Amino acid sequence: MSNLDKEISDKIFLKDLKNEFLKSVNQSIIDFKIFLKTNDYENIRKTAHNLKGLSGIFGFEKGSELSKKVQISIDLKKYPETKLYVAELIEYFQKDVIPELNMEEK
Repeated sequence: MSNLDKEISDKIFLKDLKNEFLKSVNQSIIDFKIFLKTNDYENIRKTAHNLKGLSGIFGFEKGSELSKKVQISIDLKKYPETKLYVAELIEYFQKDVIPELNMEEK
């Protein structure tokens, strides 16, 4: 494989990873909204845990930090705080992360 072929292959791979991350973020937002309506804190915690790791991998530290706050608030059974942190997390992803990832695709 030539250097050019490898570079093209790497760019395609990174684009695919970003697209999968974007899909995961969008699905997580949908899941959070459903889980909040049913007070399903176990699944909110699982979703936040997954987002924490993915956010860190892709360099969105604020997403990782907010996800951790969601997890901790659930562990401490501080559910009103959980709802606030989830709302903040959703807003962050909708206003900052999703537009940034979509801009990179153009």
